[in-house]
Amino acid sequence: MTSTSSAAHAQHYSHGNVTGERADQLQLSEAYLRCLFQDAADAVLLLSEKGLVGWNRSALALFDYPDTGTTCTVHPAHLSPEFQPDGQTSKDKASQMMEQVIQKGRHRFEWLHRTFTGREFWAEVVLTAVPDNDDMIIHSVVRDISDRKAAEAKVLQKSRELEQALKQLQQSQAQVVQAEKMSALGNLVAGVAHEINNPVGFLKGSIKNAQDYTQELLEHLALYQQHYPDAADAITDNAEDIDLDFLYRDLPKLLNSMEGAAERIKSISTSLRTFSRADTEHKVSANLHEGIDSTLLILKYRLKANDQRPAIQIVQNYGELSNIECFPGQLNQVFMNIFANAIDMFDEEAEETSFSQLQLSPQIITVTTALSQDKQTVDVSIQDNGKGMASTVREKIFDHLFTTKGVGKGTGLGLAIAKQIITEVHSGRLDVSSEIGQGTKFCMQLPIQ
Repeated sequence: MTSTSSAAHAQHYSHGNVTGERADQLQLSEAYLRCLFQDAADAVLLLSEKGLVGWNRSALALFDYPDTGTTCTVHPAHLSPEFQPDGQTSKDKASQMMEQVIQKGRHRFEWLHRTFTGREFWAEVVLTAVPDNDDMIIHSVVRDISDRKAAEAKVLQKSRELEQALKQLQQSQAQVVQAEKMSALGNLVAGVAHEINNPVGFLKGSIKNAQDYTQELLEHLALYQQHYPDAADAITDNAEDIDLDFLYRDLPKLLNSMEGAAERIKSISTSLRTFSRADTEHKVSANLHEGIDSTLLILKYRLKANDQRPAIQIVQNYGELSNIECFPGQLNQVFMNIFANAIDMFDEEAEETSFSQLQLSPQIITVTTALSQDKQTVDVSIQDNGKGMASTVREKIFDHLFTTKGVGKGTGLGLAIAKQIITEVHSGRLDVSSEIGQGTKFCMQLPIQ
């Protein structure tokens, strides 16, 4: 009995000792974990379905809370602004993040937080789901990354500035190239016009003299016939052979036609000089109709009929315009680009349409000018009745290097430069409207002064 009792006491004592050691170990582990939790450099928060159930000292400092007593009534919603930068409410987005951590067990993301004092800061958040009997504790580690985000923002801003500078440089280079091309064309045209002027001037003077001489000779011949009506048979026969009566009537008409042709050549030369006029450093007073007409003259050879299509018709609805202060050479460049694009489009359309169909539905470019109601701007529209363009193309039509033409047929610079000339150089507007099958219309507004 005694020995049995002693054994039982010994066994009881032994079990109690083991239980005590395990309790001590658990207490030490708990103390160790509490130490890690409280002394962690990162902010650590514990969340449950009831809300916040634990903060460490770093969390108090990060969120500007003075003491743990203040945090007892804090709702998690108070740690964020109403909306996140992407436009979502913090409440809705937080629900999404919680779903992610419950599904995956761990979730990392960036979040905009708000402190007790109202200061907002960017944080990297790591959520970890920790089962706790029938409950679920969300272990949240929050690290302030405001400095990193600020640095990223600076880099992004610098990148945008560099991208914008590069775009401006490309546009400037493109404009210089286009200006050089137009300058070369202008010099060529001006040179041709100058060379034409000399022989045309000689022809005009000579035709005038020939008209005077012819009139005198015809009068002399009439006088001779009056006083010597009975000419010799050889003279009468020769008069019949050369149809003298017809020569009498037709020779003055022929000389008048030659004079008209010389005037036409002179007007062409004048138009060439108008188109090729060099811009000065300052705006000058110019007539837009002269610029449009001279541009159409340069492109006249492309408007004529060819094997694939009839001639492209030009309709000019000109209003009463006063001169405007502008750089006429650059505006001629705009007109040239828009007209040339319309002609290119008609040529492409002709490849897919029969000649007879195009005769029934002629290709037409309509130019309309008018003075605005307030008489402050001049409105110019250039419209074609071609195939039109989709909205995706229309939205990019003025973009630098954007082109719908095949390789080697377009540079994507013409309309981008045209937009720059109208909006930046002349403080005007250049818009486009177009629909598939409804043609395309470019509208310009140019201030008079």
